[in-house]
Amino acid sequence: MEFAGSLAEQDHVPKSLETLIRWILIGPRSSLESTHREQSVQLLTKTIAQSIMFAYKSDRQASYKQASSGFRYQNENPQVVGLGLKVHQATRSKAEVDMLHRFGYSVSYERVLRIETQLAAAVLKQAAQSNGIYIPDRLVRGRFLFFAIDNVDFDEDTSDGKHTLHATATAVFQFRDASEATRKAILDIQQPANEKSLSTTMSPTSPQLLPCNVRSQQKPASSTKYAGFAVEQYPDILQKYKAVELSWLLVRHYQRNLLTASSECPDGLTVDFLDLEAGTEEAMDTTDKVDDDQTEPLTEKDVTHQRNDESTNIHGNETQQKANVIHQTVPPWSGFNSLCSSPDTALTSVHALPLMAAPAHEYQTLLTVIKQAEEINRVVVGPNRKVVITLDMALYERAKKLQMLLEDCKEKWVLRIGEFHTVLCALRAIGSTVEGSGIDDAWVTADIYGPVTTRKILEGKHMRRSVDAHITEYLQGHLAGIL
Repeated sequence: MEFAGSLAEQDHVPKSLETLIRWILIGPRSSLESTHREQSVQLLTKTIAQSIMFAYKSDRQASYKQASSGFRYQNENPQVVGLGLKVHQATRSKAEVDMLHRFGYSVSYERVLRIETQLAAAVLKQAAQSNGIYIPDRLVRGRFLFFAIDNVDFDEDTSDGKHTLHATATAVFQFRDASEATRKAILDIQQPANEKSLSTTMSPTSPQLLPCNVRSQQKPASSTKYAGFAVEQYPDILQKYKAVELSWLLVRHYQRNLLTASSECPDGLTVDFLDLEAGTEEAMDTTDKVDDDQTEPLTEKDVTHQRNDESTNIHGNETQQKANVIHQTVPPWSGFNSLCSSPDTALTSVHALPLMAAPAHEYQTLLTVIKQAEEINRVVVGPNRKVVITLDMALYERAKKLQMLLEDCKEKWVLRIGEFHTVLCALRAIGSTVEGSGIDDAWVTADIYGPVTTRKILEGKHMRRSVDAHITEYLQGHLAGIL
């Protein structure tokens, strides 16, 4: 059984084998109480069963007498094919794929190349049927989708400066319901399995770029206008997040007061950063005291009983002390928001389009990929529907310039900056407000950040450090009563 174009679960494993492995793992139980544990057992069962089927040898193979040759694997299943493709995609290493193959976890490196060739040929064949544009099968017709375009570079720095690749990658995103089953994408594999690379007649040597007369120094005369589009406010959503934020601040601040006011805690309550060793020493000093009126010498039996009593008192004091400790039960900011987030968040299916072997920053390339996205949007969503595209800041500026200068593009594109660059712009705005207020000097004086790091935070160039610094500053301002 060879790879047939889909990694979806099919009849790769006999049901009796799955049942046997499941009995070995958890015994004769029909199901587990926890859904997560049930899914974990199912995954382990399928993994072990597929490994056994991949290593299975037929009677003819087992009775073969030539000892110099190894076995040929006959049963290809999603596990061994998918692992081989994933490792090759991530590392491009023949040695690693062949090592997994020797241990029976993956198909061979040559087989991986043949499968990739079959997949590429099937994609090119399907694209030829759609005017040269590949439209993924799993896209649901009539449902909204949006695109993301970015540059992708391989081997940017080589010894001779040659053999580099500056390409353009496009991804398609579409929302789907959690209860909706994932649609299977089965490519029509017709390319012979004995070829490890595309033939010259099928290989896309150069992309067909659309002509573009826009010059780099050209300036648009007017901005884009969206008739019928209006910016709306959503006070309900804003109030919801404000309520969550205020709740976290209040409960965190209340517990902080309990933790810091150890001297005012009633009924012997202590804080979680109390040194238990000090309490233990105090208990030992108390139990080691001997009454003044005790004059008779202690026997060995009395000493043993006294030591046992002392040990019991010490452990009892430690247990009572630990029971009276106030622990911080409110998680930090990120953990609190994670717990408060809705589990019914809409899922997104991601589909990758073939790379275009041309730099994304060139106007011809950018116009071509956006036009391809426009055609996919027309086929999937419907005609006269605007295409929504996400880009980074550099590509956004160029795409916006194209939209302003080309008359046939002004009313068809909705361009937006990606979340990462949006956060960077917000951090620069916050940094310009914080600069010179004294907070930046406090960071340096308190030795929280160095001068260079503080400057990078204010300029928004260290995204993670900037976010952490401003969140900490905001929370401490609330806790101190400044904000």
